[in-house]
Amino acid sequence: MRIGWFFLFSLVAHSTNVSAGRIEGCEKRLCENTPTTRGCWGQYSIETNYYTTAPDTGNTVEVWLSVEESICNQDGYERPCMTFNGTMPGPPIMADWGDTLKIHVTNRMESNGTSVHWHGVHLRNSNEWDGSRKLDVGRITGTTVEDINVRLTHTALFQWTINSSSLVLDWNKPTLQQIFDDESVFPTPYNVVEVEKTHGDQDEWAVLVIENTAATFFGGIAHPIHFHGHDFWILAQKNTSWDGSSTSFQTTNPVRRDTAVLPAHGYLALAFQLDNPGAWLVHCHIAWHSSMGLALEFVESQDSISVRRGHWKTLDQTCQTWSAWSKGAPYLQDDSGI
Repeated sequence: MRIGWFFLFSLVAHSTNVSAGRIEGCEKRLCENTPTTRGCWGQYSIETNYYTTAPDTGNTVEVWLSVEESICNQDGYERPCMTFNGTMPGPPIMADWGDTLKIHVTNRMESNGTSVHWHGVHLRNSNEWDGSRKLDVGRITGTTVEDINVRLTHTALFQWTINSSSLVLDWNKPTLQQIFDDESVFPTPYNVVEVEKTHGDQDEWAVLVIENTAATFFGGIAHPIHFHGHDFWILAQKNTSWDGSSTSFQTTNPVRRDTAVLPAHGYLALAFQLDNPGAWLVHCHIAWHSSMGLALEFVESQDSISVRRGHWKTLDQTCQTWSAWSKGAPYLQDDSGI
């Protein structure tokens, strides 16, 4: 019997004891909402645009994550697992709207580098902490500790047909590092699409149409497409070929997601606002499809991408550590690199 590794990405915080009716250690708030009033929300309501507005609680939730190789038996058979803090699943990271999260990540695996990517949390102007493998941060190697402080108007239309090219990245040359080295031409296998905001302070959007028309195995199945760095609006989602026209796109109150299914033999049209400069990955969320290269990356507003001075030092040191460690690493890159 062959034993393989399971990748278990539960974000684990401090252990929390839960009892009937309340969580141990939590104090009752001085102000509580009731069925008839939501006064505790103050000027905030269900109509508040949380993209642009959020309370400042002044509270920091600090969490320590340890990436560890453990033995688990979730299906009754023991096998090696990759876990956070040695458990699967672990307790959630709990924070309130407006809190600041401070996450410490330590890699204690013996022979693997790793990275951490966050769903449901937008890293505005913090591309270096997105965690997509080799687009941004250098990999976290053994014993490395990484602290993470974390109406359509002008549009550009991009078309991606699944059968044209596969993404392959060089782990020792991440996209973000190339950007800060002022390299103007990205390697073709990186599948880079450059998109630039050109209209100043006005709202500006890009539209991506993904066509699933490959004659191979990939074209005959649906693919959950995930976008880093942005939520997107679903303008169209059809199991037919795209006719090249945008007249039927749904632009009135479209559904907003960070992942949407690309139908088999169909197409998916997405719109995202150009308001978060960075190198952002777009990929199928079936792991082995991404490993086979079913992905591309947007380099958004390249000249506006910036990293705080202290963060750049950490980024550079981590990448240098990875480059030195990877020369003697027991495993070679055998997939797309994401």
